[in-house]
Amino acid sequence: MGVLRSGLLLVCAAGLLAGCGIHWESSGFPVEEVTRALEEEHGAEHPEVECIRREVGGSLFECRAHAGERAFECEVHVGIRERIHEIHCEAHDEEPAAHDEAEGSEPEE
Repeated sequence: MGVLRSGLLLVCAAGLLAGCGIHWESSGFPVEEVTRALEEEHGAEHPEVECIRREVGGSLFECRAHAGERAFECEVHVGIRERIHEIHCEAHDEEPAAHDEAEGSEPEE
């Protein structure tokens, strides 16, 4: 009976976590700060930014953004009272030409 009870407890806990809905946010202070940083530091025009909290205490957010053909991944380090300590973004330009070249290359033997 103990195994059955443990299994039910696990299922209930998983259901509660799924109901909480940890999801990407498109508003809030991390989104606003990343948007500003991408516009000022990377010259991105009208980036679409989404962020998710990666640490329970809330000191790290992961963000993703798109601006035209450019994609970005960012980490936002936050301190007490939601004060931004550091934003680090990397650009990942989407290059369809690189994909086309790989398809045209000869297979290795």
